[in-house]
Amino acid sequence: MNFFQVLIYFGLFILYFIGLWRKTEDVKTFGGRYKYLTSLDMILQLVFFSICFIDSLRELIFKKSFLKDLRSFIFRSLAFPIGTFVFFSFWLIYFIDRELVFPKIYDAIIPSWHNHIMHTLPLIGVIIECYLNKYEYQKSSKVGCIPTFLVSIGYLIWVLIVRKYGGIWVYPFMAVLSTLQRFLVLSIFSAIVTGFYEIGKILNTYFWSKNSKKSKGS
Repeated sequence: MNFFQVLIYFGLFILYFIGLWRKTEDVKTFGGRYKYLTSLDMILQLVFFSICFIDSLRELIFKKSFLKDLRSFIFRSLAFPIGTFVFFSFWLIYFIDRELVFPKIYDAIIPSWHNHIMHTLPLIGVIIECYLNKYEYQKSSKVGCIPTFLVSIGYLIWVLIVRKYGGIWVYPFMAVLSTLQRFLVLSIFSAIVTGFYEIGKILNTYFWSKNSKKSKGS
């Protein structure tokens, strides 16, 4: 651990803090802004990089990490899969039809830089972390991804709760789908989020296999 890494974590913490602190649209419906996965992910990333900053600072000073297991669990099971899903799902739909996820009227409320903190930074942050630290993944991905799957199911239940008690669909396109289509969409959502667990494992292994080769070469 070095001072540069500590600065990176502090910078990411500040960006997520600003992103959460700054108000976006006035959401007075049931669940407020926290019915959106983007907002929940920003809280997750803020907590994760806060832990990274505190732990890395302690490691820099005392040469010992005391939150390694917690960091590893959050990164593997939550921060990486959910952060990457937020990035890819938002920008894919945005370029197909932005009105489905980020209508033009939002441009007057949410500046471009804030939009990127919400939807681009999650991918940048976890890739940086994937490169900086080696994480121990479960040998069996079927076992390792269970927490990821359970969290994704939990969010889908939250979406249904918002519909039942708030009378709205968190994502408007779901209103035009049949019950079967909604079930398929929600199932695909869970599968994709869970699949990003495996991508995180592959990417972390790739980065650190290259780092190991460089170390041996030097």
